[in-house]
Amino acid sequence: MESSLFSIETLVKKIKEEMFTNFDLYSFVSKSAYDTAWLAMIPSTQHCDHPMFKGCLDWILNNQKEEGFWGELDSNGVPTIDSLPATLACMVALKMWNVGDTNIKKARMDHLDHRFWIEANNADSLWVAKASLYRLSCLHNDKLMKLAVENYKFRQSIYQNELEEVKRWSKDWCLSDMGFGREKTTYCYFAVAVSNNLPYDSIIRLIVAKSAILITVADDFFDMKGSLKELKHLTEAVQRWDGNGLSGHGKIIFDALEDLWRETFASWFVEATWSNNGYIPSMYEYLDIGAISVATHTIVLPASCFLNPKLPNHKLKCSQYETITKLLMVTTRLLNDVQSFQKEQLDGKTNLVLIHFKGYPQSEIEDSIAYVKEILEEKKRELLEHALMDDRFNDLPKLCKLLHLSCLKVFQMFFNSSNLFDSNTELLDDVKKAIYIPPEYQINKPLKPILPFPSKSEKKNSKVLARFIENFKYQHFTRIPSRVGFEKVVIPPKFKLCFV
Repeated sequence: MESSLFSIETLVKKIKEEMFTNFDLYSFVSKSAYDTAWLAMIPSTQHCDHPMFKGCLDWILNNQKEEGFWGELDSNGVPTIDSLPATLACMVALKMWNVGDTNIKKARMDHLDHRFWIEANNADSLWVAKASLYRLSCLHNDKLMKLAVENYKFRQSIYQNELEEVKRWSKDWCLSDMGFGREKTTYCYFAVAVSNNLPYDSIIRLIVAKSAILITVADDFFDMKGSLKELKHLTEAVQRWDGNGLSGHGKIIFDALEDLWRETFASWFVEATWSNNGYIPSMYEYLDIGAISVATHTIVLPASCFLNPKLPNHKLKCSQYETITKLLMVTTRLLNDVQSFQKEQLDGKTNLVLIHFKGYPQSEIEDSIAYVKEILEEKKRELLEHALMDDRFNDLPKLCKLLHLSCLKVFQMFFNSSNLFDSNTELLDDVKKAIYIPPEYQINKPLKPILPFPSKSEKKNSKVLARFIENFKYQHFTRIPSRVGFEKVVIPPKFKLCFV
């Protein structure tokens, strides 16, 4: 692994020396989708809840490529290198004004997105910036692509080792052999690995993955296995942090716990009591408990303590949760509820969609879904503002904010259009591509060496003859199919030159 890292660093240094010497770095900034997105984010001076340049926002809505990105295409229809920042800026603009949900659904997770760019740019040389019209040479393109592939494979080697560690941990604590519920060890690690592009945060990934595994097992124990008496004993043991008297599954779960999960276990027990007694809480009562029981704060906050700079310890207390943490808890709960209400209805559990529907029996279930989605979009917009606006709302370290955002992206992946987390097959292909299968890339054939200029004597004796093979013939406009219908183009004159 050390040799791989050294080769990557060496290749980066060499590319920088060859490409960026005597080169205007500002020509790498795209002046199309990227700048349009930033203009679209400017609020109106008269109505702060509306964009000043609505035409820019409309352009973003109407100019997303079929593959899900914004930006330029080269002559072969392949995304250019500057399409990545342009796409990110366009997504932020759409979320800022709470529009374009369909557009945002096409977004990918970071690690797999890198694979997409590698394989999409395989066909031809990379283009850099629309304004500069600067095209990387085949030599530079091959080096960049080699760097991208080596970096991706380097990450995969890290992810493979970490996944084996997580599997070993899960097996050692008997969490993968409980005999009930969902076995999601690989899914949990995959989610945290692909949601950010930092290859060296091993401790963060392991903490998040192990926490997610334990949450899944414990949640299933509360939902489908444990009796109310067993659940009460387990919850009380967590509250006093004393495992005496526990046995079986309860003992296994308790031994793997962290101290700050007491609140989460208490919320699970409240929900189990509701289900057992057939109690239907109010929407506000449900959200107070449901935002805790989804347990995203028990994943994000402990991991944030290992960031640099780290999360202050006092932020781990319930009364000290930052607004961004509370928004994450609510948002992820709503994402889960929109996609899992049918399953939870069959299991006799409560859900915000079901609570709203029962409160308005004259309405359709689609109305309740729309109501919850409306709240969800509002909370997601607020969360993005807190995550992306520097020091506007809180003093949390930037990396901590980004970890919150990564958690939202994971839930968006699992529960955006269906409940992928409960599926055993839907994400297997993505798991293989992210962790095991290296990206497909074929190095271009090297260009033929440039011939030296002829000497003066050679120039004097050389002769070049040229003639037209075909008569000069001008063709008028013709119509060709395009992404938006048909376009008029001029067909250039057909002629050939024959050099003798």
